Amino acid sequence: MSDPEYIGRIARSIAPCGLVCALCGKPSCKGCRESTDAELSCLCRQRTCCREKGFSGCWECPLFPCGEGMFSSARSSSRRLTAFVRCVREDGADALASYLAANEAQGLLYHRDTVHFTGDYDISEDEAEILRLLREGPKP
Repeated sequence: MSDPEYIGRIARSIAPCGLVCALCGKPSCKGCRESTDAELSCLCRQRTCCREKGFSGCWECPLFPCGEGMFSSARSSSRRLTAFVRCVREDGADALASYLAANEAQGLLYHRDTVHFTGDYDISEDEAEILRLLREGPKP
């Protein structure tokens, strides 16, 4: 999918921690970037830290990955998030959004399970494999 409007919406929705709010699937949530503190049910460590440091996201922080909050090894989604943040750091938010849209057109989904919020990028615990999947899409 190469719809510039869709790709732009994805890029603008990337949270400081690497979550992609536009693809979340929670209809009542506007996402981390567009919600006020009062509207969010959680205030994550990464959002607060980035605000304090004046960063748009963890991709701008020299301490990334810090191992705190969303990047805690106890979180099942931590490898996906570190891969997404690393992708933004290395390739840019627009590139990550383009990868996600192109992969979606090939059947890879950010979230397949809207209860546990897991998808095709959660299958691997290997950050390098997740980055490869993002950049190259599914293997033929």
